[in-house]
Amino acid sequence: MKEQWLQVLKLLESRISKETFYVWIKGTSAHVEDNNWTIVVTNEFARVLLEENYVELIKEAIFEITNERPNISIMTEKSSSLNTIIQLIDTLSTADREHLFSLLIQRYTNEPLRIPLQIHYTFDDFTEKEGNIIALQAAKTIANSLCNAYNPLHIYGESGVGKTHLLHAIGNEVLAKDASKNVIYTTAEQFSNHYLESDRKNQLDQFQAYYASSDLLLFDDIQDLDGREDTQEQFLRIFKQLLDNSKQIVIASEQNLEQVANISDTLRTRFKRGLAVDITANETQDARIELKQVEKMEKDLKKLKERILEFESRTKGMK
Repeated sequence: MKEQWLQVLKLLESRISKETFYVWIKGTSAHVEDNNWTIVVTNEFARVLLEENYVELIKEAIFEITNERPNISIMTEKSSSLNTIIQLIDTLSTADREHLFSLLIQRYTNEPLRIPLQIHYTFDDFTEKEGNIIALQAAKTIANSLCNAYNPLHIYGESGVGKTHLLHAIGNEVLAKDASKNVIYTTAEQFSNHYLESDRKNQLDQFQAYYASSDLLLFDDIQDLDGREDTQEQFLRIFKQLLDNSKQIVIASEQNLEQVANISDTLRTRFKRGLAVDITANETQDARIELKQVEKMEKDLKKLKERILEFESRTKGMK
């Protein structure tokens, strides 16, 4: 049994980010009885994270090792002390901490999972360079006039050139002008995980309605839908609903979709109806952005520690 779980862990290590694996999954253990697998984690945060994001991946890994479809449950080994949890959270990036909060909010308030916009990603903090002028101007045009210019807008370029910054800047600008707008930012990976979980719970109608309700859908790393036919089909339905309802879509990818092998022709055709602009590599963004990011992380950590205290007080006696 222990050997099988080590094999499962090896598969998972190759399929998810190193940070996620080593912080949340590497130290887990498993018990099995009649193909009922109990995954034991060290704390409540890890249990929520695995249940909301990685159950299907774990099932697939177990199937590859055992050739049997398992039933999965996840439980905590014992209650973690506040200091242990804080030490663990301190190792996470700001984005991962915010993602974890989103998971906890979804778990305990039934609100939809949502990746928050990064407030430090604004147009003012985006350094204009020769290689990004067109993308920047297109993004500003969208932010100032939803659905009246380019729909969809597709920004593509290699990793680290500012695509995600522009997506968040559009969202932040739209909300600054009208806080009632429903702005949803997601990545292809998060979208896919959300779809799989909704399918498992027979909640595809709610899944579709959640994204179709957006006034502005910001969809990052769309190249990660490569080969995921069912997920692409779900995205196409949402895409069509949004366009039919005159709602704005902005996507980002590391390549022009013509270069992504396993993207459906229908999806490629739909994107051609809008504007595709590339953004090329430039020197590092202004150092003042990095300073703001550090300041934001410090504020986030302070808020996090306050929320952990509240979370532990609410969950006492649950186990």
